[in-house]
Amino acid sequence: MFRGNEEIPLSRLSFEFLLALVEAAPNLVTHDELSARVWGRKRIVTQENLAKRALLLRNSLGDHADDPKYFEVLRGQGYRLLPTVAKATGATAQRAERTPPVFGAASPGNAAKRVAVTMAAIIAVVAAVVLVRIAPTAPENARLVRFELVTEPDTSFVSTSYSRDLAISSDGAKLAYTSQGNSIVLRHFDEIQPRRIVNVATDIRNPTFSPDGNYLAFLDGGALKTVSTETPGQIELLANVGQFTDGDINWTSEGSILVANSRGLMRVPEHGGAPELLLVPDASNAERSFGAPSLLPGGRKILFSIEPTEAEIGSRIAMHDLETRQTYELISNAAEPSYLASGHLAYVAERDMRVAQFDPDEPSVASEYTELASSILVHTNGTAVADVSDDGTLVYVSGTAPPVRDLVWVERDGTPEVLPVPALNYTYPRLSPHGTYIALDVRWPESDIWVWDLARKSLIRMTRDPAENALPVWHPDGRRLAFGDGRDGFSNVYWHSLNSGGEPVRLTEETMRQLPFSISPDGRHLLVG
Repeated sequence: MFRGNEEIPLSRLSFEFLLALVEAAPNLVTHDELSARVWGRKRIVTQENLAKRALLLRNSLGDHADDPKYFEVLRGQGYRLLPTVAKATGATAQRAERTPPVFGAASPGNAAKRVAVTMAAIIAVVAAVVLVRIAPTAPENARLVRFELVTEPDTSFVSTSYSRDLAISSDGAKLAYTSQGNSIVLRHFDEIQPRRIVNVATDIRNPTFSPDGNYLAFLDGGALKTVSTETPGQIELLANVGQFTDGDINWTSEGSILVANSRGLMRVPEHGGAPELLLVPDASNAERSFGAPSLLPGGRKILFSIEPTEAEIGSRIAMHDLETRQTYELISNAAEPSYLASGHLAYVAERDMRVAQFDPDEPSVASEYTELASSILVHTNGTAVADVSDDGTLVYVSGTAPPVRDLVWVERDGTPEVLPVPALNYTYPRLSPHGTYIALDVRWPESDIWVWDLARKSLIRMTRDPAENALPVWHPDGRRLAFGDGRDGFSNVYWHSLNSGGEPVRLTEETMRQLPFSISPDGRHLLVG
């Protein structure tokens, strides 16, 4: 495409959008006709997505919606080329025939042409959980279905502030999610009532189905455990994998469970055993921890996400080759990657669920994508509450995670007072013995220990290493803090003095999770869990 002698670069979708209007002129092109022409499946594209594509096309053409020159929008109907646009004749038309249009792809295809979608909302609590089926092949009359299911109070969805906390089985037949009372709720889609597995663990994270759907693996703090979905009973410990919060797991068909956290990428035999460390985060490359691991076809490459050391950098999607030990970064500012058998990659970016063509052998991800859903709940650490099964079933939570929290002092009579502390992602505030300081566990953007000086109204940063630091506990002298620190892969207990400078002092030397909970009044004993 040209404006005079100036080439106008258009993406393939924008070009197909414009071509559909040109070929139909002067007739109207309906929303469904545009969807079928541009995206190949007329029910995977909403009117909102069409409007976004129209806006991108207008920007490329230098057009304006309030005074259009090239095409108009008929609200609720579709789009139409304006009669002021005429067919070129003579030399202009001959040049247009000789010059191939620029639309970003070698041939007019459809990045999501083979992707059929069925959508259904599963849970509506504070946020809604949505199910989307992205089948590699589907009949031409595949229908879009969407509904919400409100859970009962005793089986409500309960999520933490930093993990996935739901899963879909490989065949798309079962949903699992964490609930109150240390429980996991199982929803079989061929049954009306959900099942509840109670007393599973005190710190349940990231439930994940086995390939046959008969077991669930999950994280209990830094421990990897399993439980049967058919006859829930004894909980089995498979391994201690370290790092008690951020992280994710995936049960592969190769007989192992992949674990991703701030220690790195690990592989654990499905029947238990020592974790095999495959890749560690590189702090010099702004890598704080890994998440969302999955094994690509062939069993040679692992797809995963990288959580950054600084929030401004953004999460990235990467692929690691187990044979060559090479790592390839695929997409920036994106998370929760899942490979689809149709040759596509599903991922979350800007709180939207997207799907694009993906070739692991290149490796490359197409720049053009189809948006499947919007308003995905993304935690402040970059983790999206979503999961995709082998048959292409996507389940996710919609909503907004509060990026920051205020610190509030409440008097005995219930009167609240918002303290003048900069709003951050605070958890576990601990008042010092003399009432002069408040120790703060700040989970994002850098997961460090901070202290608020009540008299001076200032923040003191206690830790600066890229590992996660959490759960501060005051020494009775009010000058020292003990806390968990994951710099060596497993959280151990360190302590540090206020305004002392230097590095924290390590108190425990364990190869499993260690967290401080309390220090005895005489300051001689530390209670560790």
